[in-house]
Amino acid sequence: MHRYLTFGYASLLVGGLVVAAGGLIYAAVYGSPFSAVVPTGGFVLGAAIRLIGLIGVMVGMPALVACQAERAGAWAGAVLLGVTAWLALWAGILFTDLFVSGALSAADPGLVDGTTSNDRLALGFLLAFFGVVSLLPLGIMTVRSRVLPRAAGWVLIGTGVVALVPLPVSVPVADIELGLLLAVVGLLALRSRAGDPVAARESVDVLEH
Repeated sequence: MHRYLTFGYASLLVGGLVVAAGGLIYAAVYGSPFSAVVPTGGFVLGAAIRLIGLIGVMVGMPALVACQAERAGAWAGAVLLGVTAWLALWAGILFTDLFVSGALSAADPGLVDGTTSNDRLALGFLLAFFGVVSLLPLGIMTVRSRVLPRAAGWVLIGTGVVALVPLPVSVPVADIELGLLLAVVGLLALRSRAGDPVAARESVDVLEH
């Protein structure tokens, strides 16, 4: 179990950094009209890198929940469901960016630019955007369980709260911020050695003496 958790923390750290790197490339080519940006190599490269990074994040997030499951109880299961739903929606957006957006741009540029309305598409993006709020209960659980550093919980809470506040930032900037914040959580978890039986025994020895 310890190896799984350690691998998960490291995956979250690396995955978050890779997402942020992909966001930087995306930001470099981002512009208007968006339909003109989608076919560019920079956009495709940025989408591919963000999707690869997200795979790491998807490995790491369940590890954050798993290491706290004993103390959090049923709350951990509910949190895991919410986080998994958000990650699935985020993956869908990045998959669309990488493999579908080019065809959409050629068939209907207005749909990509947002000048043509599509209720189902708009709902999907809205759910994915506000899905980041699922980090809020994860952060609260992290702060209360005290398995991971409380700083990691506060970073998660801050990330979830920011998703509720309209900010004058573009999607690439949001990806950069989210990737970096998740990387910080992964680093804090990795340094804490949460789930390490050796570290747990050392803590017990310190308390006994």
